[in-house]
Amino acid sequence: HCVIEYKDAGFRSGGATTNNLVSFQLVFEEGVSNRFRVFYRNAGGYGDGRSATLGARTVPQALQFSRETASVADGLALEYRFGIGTDPLDPDTDDDRLDDGAELALGTDPFGYDTDGDDLGDGDEVDAGTDPLNPDTDGDGLNDYWEFLNMPEFDPLDPADSQPREAVPFTVLFGDTSGSHSEKYRLTVTPVSGDARPGWTLVNRAFGQPDPLTVRLAAGATYEVALEHVATDPDYDDTPRPDYDDTLEFSPDASAPGMAVLADDPDGILGVHNEGDTFYAAGKSARITVIRAGLVPDYNRDREISPAEASGDTFRLWINDDADTGDVAEGESDRPGRSSGWLSRANFRDKRVNGRADLPDFFPVWLDLSEALALLDAVPGGGRIEIKLRHARNALAYVPTALSTNDAGAFLVSDVAGLASAATRKITDDGVALPGVFVDAVRADPSKGVILIEGRAETTEPLVLEIWRKGKKVLEKSLPLCVAPVEQMYTRVNLRDGAAAVTPGSCLPPANGTNVVFLHGYNVNAEEARARHAEMFKRLWQSGSKARFHGVTWEGDIGWPNALRYHEDVVSAFATAPHLKNYVNGLSGEKIMMAHSLGNMVVSSAIADHGMSVHKYFMFNAAVPAEAYDPTLWNATVAANNMVHEDWADYLPRTWSALYHQLFDPDLVFGNDDRHSLTWKGRFTACLPGLYNYYSSGDEIFEQYDGTPIPTEGVELHLGIPVVTGRERYSWQKQELYKGRTGIDEFAGLFGTSWAGWGFELVSMMNEEPHPLHTAAEANAFSETELTGLVCISFRHAPDSMFANPITEADRFALLAKAVPALSGAAGNRNVPEILSDNNVDMNDISYRPNGWGRMHGTYQDRWLHGDIKNMSYFYNHKIFDSIVEQGNLQ
Repeated sequence: HCVIEYKDAGFRSGGATTNNLVSFQLVFEEGVSNRFRVFYRNAGGYGDGRSATLGARTVPQALQFSRETASVADGLALEYRFGIGTDPLDPDTDDDRLDDGAELALGTDPFGYDTDGDDLGDGDEVDAGTDPLNPDTDGDGLNDYWEFLNMPEFDPLDPADSQPREAVPFTVLFGDTSGSHSEKYRLTVTPVSGDARPGWTLVNRAFGQPDPLTVRLAAGATYEVALEHVATDPDYDDTPRPDYDDTLEFSPDASAPGMAVLADDPDGILGVHNEGDTFYAAGKSARITVIRAGLVPDYNRDREISPAEASGDTFRLWINDDADTGDVAEGESDRPGRSSGWLSRANFRDKRVNGRADLPDFFPVWLDLSEALALLDAVPGGGRIEIKLRHARNALAYVPTALSTNDAGAFLVSDVAGLASAATRKITDDGVALPGVFVDAVRADPSKGVILIEGRAETTEPLVLEIWRKGKKVLEKSLPLCVAPVEQMYTRVNLRDGAAAVTPGSCLPPANGTNVVFLHGYNVNAEEARARHAEMFKRLWQSGSKARFHGVTWEGDIGWPNALRYHEDVVSAFATAPHLKNYVNGLSGEKIMMAHSLGNMVVSSAIADHGMSVHKYFMFNAAVPAEAYDPTLWNATVAANNMVHEDWADYLPRTWSALYHQLFDPDLVFGNDDRHSLTWKGRFTACLPGLYNYYSSGDEIFEQYDGTPIPTEGVELHLGIPVVTGRERYSWQKQELYKGRTGIDEFAGLFGTSWAGWGFELVSMMNEEPHPLHTAAEANAFSETELTGLVCISFRHAPDSMFANPITEADRFALLAKAVPALSGAAGNRNVPEILSDNNVDMNDISYRPNGWGRMHGTYQDRWLHGDIKNMSYFYNHKIFDSIVEQGNLQ
């Protein structure tokens, strides 16, 4: 048939040109001489109801014709059929079972059976759900048609159905790169081993245009490659003709570092050839093998390394710039930032691991080398193979180990021969070769190849692994790093001057939406606080915590000597609490509070007195009366209660300062009286939901002497000379029993106060020892009115604020700190029944110390002492941190 098309034709009516346009086709069918068909688009009218008429005239003879609007059964409206050249009599011009209109809508070719060239017709692809514009719909490197033929084993819609263990993109450049731009080539890539896919055939899309095409090759697989000359440009008229110039090159895509092509090319077909009138590669082939290497750290810090952890994410580690050594690191040895100055004591400077206390400052990284080594060792011709580590800023050191991927973090929690004192080796910009014995161990066992890396300086330059053969670098793999001072990996918060002064770190790791806020305890200055924050962060980190860490310092070291100003520091704890509340309540996400020793007074007051909102709260060695959390532990009896001063054994409990508040019970007196709040009993019960009590039954600070200790009780004498050893023993008991005793007991001022407590108003007669103004019998005879009134002053040192109503918040906290003794021991060395049983953890229990203990003390033996959550190396107390991370859901 023949089609004549008129498009957008104007016409006249009544001698006047209209604004109407019409398009139509005249269709003459073969073998029919006297008939044609007219297909047209309805012409519009003038707008006033008149219409145009479409007809045909002929002079020789009358022609039969039909006129009709175009059929839209094929989904192709007439206005879209005009001008594209499809068959107006056939709704599916190319017979691909997809109507022409649908093809135009999809973008497929209405003249071509298979638009994307995958040998699967466009209509078949629509039926199968594959993309008719993409020969590999699921992007797995397999042609849709091939997968379709091999169903159900393969699926053109499943990208993982036939992927090798690790298929990575490679760019292959092939074709004519010469100035003649005359030739076209065909590249064939056929898997030989390690890849079950059928292979690829690629043809240059134009003459003289080398195509940088992408193929996905499998790590460890071998392929045969061949180049075939296809044709010469017909318009090329130079000589020689054909002009056999070609190139063939494979290179890993930038998105696939750590990959390389190892070529077995005896005939030299790879590379660039300018050959003139002879095609050198004809009938020849080469083999290429994809080799890979990996640098995989323990990203999730579960003490194992899996190839699945090879995410390419930035690996964060801190500089080993503290000075801890051995098994126990007390004092400021854990303080970071000791790397400045020529007398620097930073651990990284002495080129070795400084004992178990130093091990948490090292990080396991697996060198995934075995496959590459096996492939390289099998290359004909052999050649020396070297594995090197390189760092542009010399900011790292490493220790080779015999660890495996399944125990990569074992050095942190179990003895690994030699590691606690191993030598470290600096990684330089020139590169440092790994020992041959280490590389041979990887050849023998693919899970080997774990090194420990140590940070020496701040850097974001990557760690680079290089493989060299015959003096030539074959492959390199980089691990992105952020190496920073440890304090740059968390947020520092200073409450010493009141409102929070916040310093975020510059190398903060990604967080899981949870905040951990930690406060140090009593008698810790600002520099010592840095050590405590750093150690708590490091230990939680090495136990797998992914929470954002906030290290909070507060003024718990008032005056000098600050070790003897405990009660003033309790006042400071109460004063700090509202500022802590303001900071914590301003954080988004879950909030997990942690505090050591007297830091728990700050946290507990912030929750109970100021409404701080937290999800969980972990107390460590809490220097807070246990009765504050569990009122049943408030023991208002003399018998077997070492928290009652022996001088008051004959005085009725109702005369004690610890029970003064009961005289103002709202059920017994008219109205509310602020003095009823002057007690530790039940003060912090608001903390109970989500509270965890990590205590130590071996805590020397909270240990109780059987009776009333003298101020120097516990201090050991050597040849009659008091020595430092034991001065901290019974400290909690002394601080409570010596409230009010200043001026009564010798040296009581070292531990006590002059307010109320267990003190007396003393009188003395000539040649008599001072004695209480009122005997026990006299005091016991006081009426309730006398006990609440001024008579009370006569037998107890007490500030005027104790007899006022109302009492200001500041006075109430000061009276609790200095005037009201606790009648229970500290929560930090006992089970608190009101806390869920599973939430009471005795850190001194041997089940939490599977590696024994790093100290055998002359007095305390192997007890978990007050500061051991920081002082004892992680090797010995890691179980506690593992438990904290698990119970806090910090992973």
